Amino acid sequence: MKNINLTAAIAHYLGHLQTLTDETVEFIPGRKYGKVVFTSKPPRIGRSVHSFVDLSTGDLLKAAGWNAPAKDARFNLLRELDKVTAVADPYGSYLYKR
Repeated sequence: MKNINLTAAIAHYLGHLQTLTDETVEFIPGRKYGKVVFTSKPPRIGRSVHSFVDLSTGDLLKAAGWNAPAKDARFNLLRELDKVTAVADPYGSYLYKR
């Protein structure tokens, strides 16, 4: 995908993640990073951070915790959106360094 803006790339990424899981996928924007959050459905309701998106560069980062991403970008949604959607899974295993 070429000439795509960050908002459209994030929407595409979230839409793809939603097709992979029965959990609710939402994006929570912050000052520097946006948070991709999965919310499980009843009877076991829980929330977990799947990944972070750097809002200035489009870098996709693994979550180090609820409030912070891990160091070093794993992918860039503006340049590698097709690659990300090809390898993405609901567990985030594609975000580990190899």
